[in-house]
Amino acid sequence: MEALQQLIKKFDWNIQCWDDRYGRGVWAVVAPNPNHTYELREITDGPDIESGVLGDYLIEEGSWLPVVKGKNLTDILMNLNSKVEDLVENEVWRDSVYNAFQHILEKDYENYGLRIALDNNEPPLIRPAHLKK
Repeated sequence: MEALQQLIKKFDWNIQCWDDRYGRGVWAVVAPNPNHTYELREITDGPDIESGVLGDYLIEEGSWLPVVKGKNLTDILMNLNSKVEDLVENEVWRDSVYNAFQHILEKDYENYGLRIALDNNEPPLIRPAHLKK
């Protein structure tokens, strides 16, 4: 869990894990702002449409973000660590993560608003070009 530890200790990021109320598994997110973790949890546990659209985004187009979903805590923490281990020192990635999470929270997308923003290629939501798929 060295990469997660580094994000938390060196860059003052925050981690949160929770069981999805819709039975999709356990989520884990590590983020540069504690509000990001709380708000993402609120949305995934919120109304059906917003929860579904955000959940789909985080697993599909937003798969570059430091969020994972799985069956148990051990697996998701190991998967999250693996997902971020090559990116921890990448300042562009860290800034992009902040911008994407902040954008989602500031826009306060209702209904299918996030889906529409993704279809319109809103820049903060799109994988930075330099990141591998």
